Amino acid sequence: MHDRIDKKIESLGNLAVELQRGLTERPAVPPNMGGTGEAERAAFLKEWFQQQGITGIEEFDAPDERVEGGVRPNLIVTLPGRSHAKSVWIISHLDIVPPGERSAWTDDPHRLRQDGDLLYGRGVEDNQQGIVSSTLALLTLHQLEIQPEYDLKLMLAADEESGSEMGAKYLIDKHPDLFGPKDEFIIPDHGAPDGMEIQIAEKSIYSLKFTTIGKQCHAASPQNGINAFVAASELVVELNGLCDRFASVSDERFQPPYSTFVPTKKEPNVNATNVLPGEDRFFMNCRILPQLDFEDVAEAIDEIKGKVERKHTVQISWEIDAYKPSSHTAETAPVVIKLQKAVQQVRGGSTNLVGIGGGTIAGDFRQTGRDAVVWSTLLNTAHMPDEHCSLRNILADAKVFCAFALSE
Repeated sequence: MHDRIDKKIESLGNLAVELQRGLTERPAVPPNMGGTGEAERAAFLKEWFQQQGITGIEEFDAPDERVEGGVRPNLIVTLPGRSHAKSVWIISHLDIVPPGERSAWTDDPHRLRQDGDLLYGRGVEDNQQGIVSSTLALLTLHQLEIQPEYDLKLMLAADEESGSEMGAKYLIDKHPDLFGPKDEFIIPDHGAPDGMEIQIAEKSIYSLKFTTIGKQCHAASPQNGINAFVAASELVVELNGLCDRFASVSDERFQPPYSTFVPTKKEPNVNATNVLPGEDRFFMNCRILPQLDFEDVAEAIDEIKGKVERKHTVQISWEIDAYKPSSHTAETAPVVIKLQKAVQQVRGGSTNLVGIGGGTIAGDFRQTGRDAVVWSTLLNTAHMPDEHCSLRNILADAKVFCAFALSE
């Protein structure tokens, strides 16, 4: 049976390329990033599944007044199993990030380009590879009339790039009856180029907002003001040293194996070049190991804050702008063991159980007490110019998903 499945998947290479092409030409950028959401892409996929004779399609719309039509769609596609005692979920996300600077791309980021085994375009890896590989797995079992051991469910979720409030979190909160206590979850949104990494843990994510207040004045008379931009700049440099300060707290499961503290977004301050800014704001993104207490981090931040305040005679405040707690799945969880066997069956070799600094949908399900793993075979070009993925990896991942779905 596995030979039949492998041959069938190998025959679907052209279909995989065309599906990637159709997705790439329908960008699904969230509204907070300047896009129109996932509606066009979801409609395309819904019609595509129907054309393949797959009827178990449900749509769960999260209300969002920011987009035309007022909703963010989430699709669930089901292939019934021999048993309905639990469901095996493969969860990908519909949305993508904007392409960024157009000049950094070789070609139009929203037109698929193929170069041998490689497929180029915004979103082809993050997360269209997961969409396509899981779709090929379900389609293969459907066309060969092979029932999975348990119900196989694909979730194609909205809003992952913006925190999943309109996607997985919405379904967990508003439709909890969709998920059983024994359900198993695979999220193809992280992986190594050889396909041998299974992510079972994530760091806590903190987005911190810093506000520095000085005194605005004319730039020709700086002695009459207090430059909040200068003080904030020194604050950024001091905060950048937090990585070294907490480097002794480490965990080799993660890459990097320490907590990270990265100044990121800078908000505009004044609109004229001849005005000394009296107010300045920036953000810092923190990825913190579960072994590190955030209270210790907060204490260090307050110490640095006080030092800069005294030196520049400014007032500095900071707050948690967003937070996602650390999560993990036990190494002995059934979903981990089953996936290890499926990967070994298709790829051979031994898998590594790892943690990452990024946040995924797996963390949302782990917070509900459910076991979730993150796995796929990725070249790790997500969010980069000339983002690309491997067609061979798409087909190999589909084989792994079939092997997992057929295991007890």
